[in-house]
Parts: sequence; C-alpha cells; structure tokens
Amino acid sequence: MKEFIIYLISIFVAVPLLATWFTYLVARKAGKSEIKAVRITVYVTTILYIIAVAMLLKIIFGQTHSGYILVLILSVLCIIIFYQWRYNTEIVISKAIILTWRITFLLFLFAYLLLSLVGVIQRIFY
Repeated sequence: MKEFIIYLISIFVAVPLLATWFTYLVARKAGKSEIKAVRITVYVTTILYIIAVAMLLKIIFGQTHSGYILVLILSVLCIIIFYQWRYNTEIVISKAIILTWRITFLLFLFAYLLLSLVGVIQRIFY
C-alpha cells in the first residue's frame, strides 16, 4: 500500500495534467459547484506544477532553478501587494496570497506545457 501511494504521487508530479483532471473529477463528485471544483483543483495542483517545472528545467538545462522559481513567486506576491497598497490603500495579505497562488498556477501550467514541448523537440532533434 505504501508503494502504491508513492507511485501515485510520483505519477501526479511527473504528469500534473492527470492530477488536475483527477482532482477536478473528485471535487465535482463531492458535490461542489463547477467554480468551486475548479478553485479546489487550482489550490491542490499548483504545487505539482511548480515541482514539475523545476524537474523539467533540471532535465532540459542540466541545473536547478529553484531559487529563480522562488524569486518569481515572491515577485508576483510583491507586485500584488504593491497594487493593493497603491489602489486600495488597504493591504489584505490573505487575498494577496490567494491571488498569487492562482497566478502561479496559470504561469506554471503554461511553463509546464511549454517546457514539455521543448523537451520533446529537444529529444527528437538532439
């Protein structure tokens, strides 16, 4: 049973699109509305996309980029907090973190798809 869970987690990290689909189906079956199911899916699978992009960067470029990933996420958070301060004059950290998490999901989903394509092309031609 322990090995099955380890294999399942490794598959979800290697192919986060599968985890996204699976999480969405589970959330929908749990009786959540479509919007809530999408939000739950985003909250749960963002970390998988971050890990998958870090692994793809390591495979394609041969070095780790964890520091750059962390700086990117913190930069997005700083931009959101600055925007809140500038236009709302009230900074709500919880809203900033939630918005950062959602933007991170979109960024890393796009990065995962792009890096997967680059990896496939690189393996075909090199």
